[in-house]
Amino acid sequence: MKQKIWRVGLLALLILTLGAPVALAQGVTPGDRLVIGQAFVLSAGEELTGNLAVLGGAVTLAEGSVVRGDVAVLAGSLTVAGAVDGDVALFGGSLILKETAVVGGNVGTFGGTIERDPHAVVSGDVFTGPTAPFPLPLRRIIEEIPSRPAAPRPPRGDGFLGVIGAILLWQLVTLGWALGLILLGALAISVAPQAMARMANQAASEPFVSFGVGLLTLVVGFLAGLLLLIACCSGLLGWLALAIGWLVGWLAVGLWLGQRLLQALKVRTATALGEIAAGVAVITILARLPWCIGFLFGLVLGCIGLGAVVMTRFGTQAGGRGQNG
Repeated sequence: MKQKIWRVGLLALLILTLGAPVALAQGVTPGDRLVIGQAFVLSAGEELTGNLAVLGGAVTLAEGSVVRGDVAVLAGSLTVAGAVDGDVALFGGSLILKETAVVGGNVGTFGGTIERDPHAVVSGDVFTGPTAPFPLPLRRIIEEIPSRPAAPRPPRGDGFLGVIGAILLWQLVTLGWALGLILLGALAISVAPQAMARMANQAASEPFVSFGVGLLTLVVGFLAGLLLLIACCSGLLGWLALAIGWLVGWLAVGLWLGQRLLQALKVRTATALGEIAAGVAVITILARLPWCIGFLFGLVLGCIGLGAVVMTRFGTQAGGRGQNG
């Protein structure tokens, strides 16, 4: 029961994230309908052949209407007075099953509310998961968070000594990050040198494509993990996989930039360990720069690396033009 409902909910997230059903041609049928933040009514006698995804919208399936597929609702509302051949999955929002409603599959609600008429027909099971405040507007959610007094900050030095202390602390933290990542990079290049080389080659040959794939993977992975965390508390596993991919991609980008850096310096005796150490150290220091510069720099390089990981399947195969590099 639950497996198909997870698929319907993830389908809605993927449709929202990719922006168009065409991008998911392998998983979305031509008759699928996407409703984002709008009101949609399937009138009596009308038939929708495919899945229906409702994202922040209000949908009404009138008496006598038929949906030949599944219905997924994410932070929206759905009123069913007609027939749904497949499952109905609700993730944050409201579901109303009228007296004439007929659902051929299962009904699952996670973080939402369901109002069911006693005469509504559900052929499968009805599953109610944990609740969440999705139906509330964001402003109301923020307003309802109980105010807490700010925790007292530890005293900091003023003037010149305070500035010097802050700089030294920044340097120590940055050095710790750099050393830790260099050690991981050395381990990775020693255990899987060919896989790391493929990922670095992919990042070097198609950085823009890798960035797009990585950014898309980051968004989809975060949203899917959030959905699974709310639904069945397994989203942490998805986020863990995403974090591992991000870390491996970061090391691969470090290897790529280390190669370019040492080539520019005309260091002809550099080893793979030296290349990845130099590259990881440089990008880690740059990613620690203040005023959002480091954040943006790290986001771009991290997405390039994550995209290279995805396109090469963690370095198990050459991706794109990387196979010719």
